[in-house]
Amino acid sequence: MTPSQLSRSSPYTRKHIEIRPKEILLLSHSAPLDHKRKRHAQTQKHQRDRMKAALEVLANTLESRGVGATGTRVEIVEMAVEYILNLQKELEGLRGRDRSESL
Repeated sequence: MTPSQLSRSSPYTRKHIEIRPKEILLLSHSAPLDHKRKRHAQTQKHQRDRMKAALEVLANTLESRGVGATGTRVEIVEMAVEYILNLQKELEGLRGRDRSESL
């Protein structure tokens, strides 16, 4: 196989060819995909860690407000949504009461 055929054999990896005395070819592979995969895996792990920490803070906040926040991640998010919607209704009620008192 000629050097030009070696470099075209795989579009996903680069092959560096070094010519040594006595026409010995040494091939060294650099794998840019491996680097991309590792970086992607690290990014995803970082995102999972951030999500886990945010869910823990959310669960602790809900528990401190008297809302039982135990269960799966989905259940914690659902409880938080329900709690926020209740707070919004309560706030609208207070604003309506303030408007009627000011008239």
